[in-house]
Amino acid sequence: MTLRSNAKLTSQVQIYNENGHFDFKKIIELTGFTPSKFAKCSGLSVSTIQKNLSTAKNNRRHFLKELEYVVTLLAELADNDETEMKLWFSQPKIFWKGLSPLDLIQMDQIEVVKLELERKLHGEIS
Repeated sequence: MTLRSNAKLTSQVQIYNENGHFDFKKIIELTGFTPSKFAKCSGLSVSTIQKNLSTAKNNRRHFLKELEYVVTLLAELADNDETEMKLWFSQPKIFWKGLSPLDLIQMDQIEVVKLELERKLHGEIS
C-alpha cells in the first residue's frame, strides 16, 4: 500500500451516520475490530455498538476521539480508499515487531498508531 505523505487532512470516508454521530459499525468495518473487541476498547456494550448509539455514555470517550482522529488521518493518507485502509489496519508492520495497527490499538497503544500516521502525513517528527 502506498500512503501519501505531506497531504492536507480532508477525509471523505463516511465515518459518521446520518445524524452526524460517529458510526461504530463503519469503524468496525474499516479497522477490522470484532464488535466485542471494539466494545472492550471503547467502554461501550456490544448492544450499544450494534444499535449504533453513539450518544451512549461511556468512560472511554477519549479512546473514541483518538480512534476518530486515526481513521481520519489514514483516510487522507490512503486517498479515502476503504480497501487500502482495511488492509493497513490488518497488516503486521516490521517496525512494530510484526504487530498490526489493530493489534496495537487493542493493546491500548493507539497513541503509537496515531504518531506513525502523523509522521507519514506531516513528515518526520524530531
